[in-house]
Amino acid sequence: MENDCLDNEIDLHRIILRYAHTRVKNETVLNKLRCSIERYGQLTPVLIVPAEDNRFVLIDGYLRVLAINKIGSDTVMAQISDVEEKDALICALGKGNERQLDAIE
Repeated sequence: MENDCLDNEIDLHRIILRYAHTRVKNETVLNKLRCSIERYGQLTPVLIVPAEDNRFVLIDGYLRVLAINKIGSDTVMAQISDVEEKDALICALGKGNERQLDAIE
């Protein structure tokens, strides 16, 4: 998957969490990530694709967005993908993530 630009700082209100309902929430993991981001900053950008009305659909990084929101920040570092939303989803699901997906996901 290619990206049309490097990391961008994007306002959280411009990000559509279209697939949030597919993610299992784990408060312990979320709190650990929140503490890490508070201490070291956001190390890995989220992946987004352009949507309507100058907004973006979040493809990968739902936990990071939640943690950043809990910190009280209103921006997130993101890579903007230049591929179609469905193709970005397939690539995100196919790549070797740092965590296993739960069966319900």
